[in-house]
Amino acid sequence: MELSEIRKEIDGIDSSLVKLVTERLKRSLDVAKVKCEGTINPTVYVKEREDEILERLTAGLAESEAKAVVEVYKKLLVNSRALQYVYAVDNEKVSLDEDELTSDPETNTFTTLVCQGIEGAYSSIAAREFIKKGGERYIKFVKNFEDVFKAIDDDTLGVLPLENSTAGSVGEVYDLFLKYGLYIVKSYDLSIRHCLLANKDATLDSIKSVTAHPQALMQCSSFIVERELNMVNAVNNAVASKEVSESGRVDIAAISAKENAKLYSLKVLSEDINNSLMNTTRFVLVSNKLMVPKSGGKVSLVFSLENSSGTLANVLNIFSAYSLSMSKIESRPLESEKWAYRFYVDIEGNIRDRKVRAMLYQLKKELPFVRLLGSYDAVE
Repeated sequence: MELSEIRKEIDGIDSSLVKLVTERLKRSLDVAKVKCEGTINPTVYVKEREDEILERLTAGLAESEAKAVVEVYKKLLVNSRALQYVYAVDNEKVSLDEDELTSDPETNTFTTLVCQGIEGAYSSIAAREFIKKGGERYIKFVKNFEDVFKAIDDDTLGVLPLENSTAGSVGEVYDLFLKYGLYIVKSYDLSIRHCLLANKDATLDSIKSVTAHPQALMQCSSFIVERELNMVNAVNNAVASKEVSESGRVDIAAISAKENAKLYSLKVLSEDINNSLMNTTRFVLVSNKLMVPKSGGKVSLVFSLENSSGTLANVLNIFSAYSLSMSKIESRPLESEKWAYRFYVDIEGNIRDRKVRAMLYQLKKELPFVRLLGSYDAVE
């Protein structure tokens, strides 16, 4: 048989498969209609039923054939369930715990923003961006990230760094979201331009050590290594600037924002010492209430999985089934279990959207742990 004839037969088989897949999806919708009759939060995923289907379809097949059938059908079953979940949402048969917490962020009447550090810290710069269009607000400073979470209440929102484009995520902040059960309500991408700040009599040649937050030291590692400087960790960069100023020393400099030169009577020895001039930190505004914009934005969530083969691939298939764009996925180890992880995901969308609501409902029904971290947009 020639290649053209083989391909013609394959095309015919594909046409038949498309018709059968379409019919199967229609039957899945029929199942959804039956399950949703008079039922709130229907059970769509029945693992035993799907295992039975896969076992029946692969009976008597060679190992390679069985593997291919399982891979194809798992994808088909995920898409079938997605159709059923969307049907349940469309017919108001789904009630999410988050519904009663959702409000429009523009109606929020908070009076205070709390951030880690002191005046001049990048967090304080981001805080002013969050409130520049919101009228008079008071900025309160605390010692560490956990103190920010502790200070948040109905009148107080927190400002926290979530990730940096060159140094990665701030793991401590992610962990604290789970400990305190709070929500992201806005984000702001702050361009980071690190400068070397020192006392007035210092020179580049006199500097032997630099002090800054560990993330800033990491972001300026090339400059530090080239000049063979000692590194001194600080609580944050503004605190480092203040400490250098108070020391009066000419052998130590702070890595910090240029604004801190004026604030702490320092001079700029060198500008833009970042490894990357594209260095950006994403800051988030954090509330004890879930506040969702009316349209657009980003959804952040965290989930954990059973520690078995293929579970992450199955979850990625769920995101794919809803055609939702994933902009980030990152794992963090679980302290309570060896070689187990939580996964943090960002997707484009809004939990007011039917597909996003259906996806969140599906994840909550099918995974051991899921928590929405926020549905929000960015400060323009």
